[in-house]
Amino acid sequence: MDDGGRAGTGSLWHIVSWLSARTPQGLKGSVVVLLAVSGVCVLLGVGMLAANHNASDVHARAYTSCRSAVESYESEAGRFRRTVDRVMAGIDMDALESSAPVQAERLRTLSVDPDSPASCDDGMGTAELDETARKTAEELKTLKSRSGRLETLASTVKRSAQADTKAAARRRLESALTQAEETLENTEDEELRVPYLRRRLTDLTGQARTMLDDDDARADDMDRLAASLSTIEESLLTGIR
Repeated sequence: MDDGGRAGTGSLWHIVSWLSARTPQGLKGSVVVLLAVSGVCVLLGVGMLAANHNASDVHARAYTSCRSAVESYESEAGRFRRTVDRVMAGIDMDALESSAPVQAERLRTLSVDPDSPASCDDGMGTAELDETARKTAEELKTLKSRSGRLETLASTVKRSAQADTKAAARRRLESALTQAEETLENTEDEELRVPYLRRRLTDLTGQARTMLDDDDARADDMDRLAASLSTIEESLLTGIR
């Protein structure tokens, strides 16, 4: 019992003693019993009020914690959706499905929209609120982990796709270069309507060899040069007298 309770008990017994001393002998026992019972009832009532107040405080804290957990999850879910939009941009899922079906399936699984969070209602019990807050916090942790794994996998897929695109462009440029060099060799003694085309094609073959030696050459640049080689080569062949 706290100090207030002990003080209340002491005062109560002082009152009982005082009344007992002034009560006729024949009524003294009944009065003492009545006062004692009344005092116990008062103390029990005060204790119940204090317990109810404490329980209300605990429930309020549980509700606040639950709402905080749900709001954190909702905020993270919004960030996750923005992450999905950002990292999935530029990924050709149909092409990935053909070339790397396992990665495609993992991307689809990781990018699934997150579930809606549980709700916290003031009418829920304290234990239920605490359990909801705990589960929501676990789901938040899982969602953050999924977001990180999605970014990592999407980055890997994009790097792989870029490497494949670059390799394909390199092959096209190599093919165009080989064809242009063969044309120059085969038409060396031919008379051209536009002699400049031979010089131009020769210059382009030199550029192509330089670009193929550059590991940092971009796929778009290689494709443009391959197209130029093919165009000038065709014009040269058409211009033979």
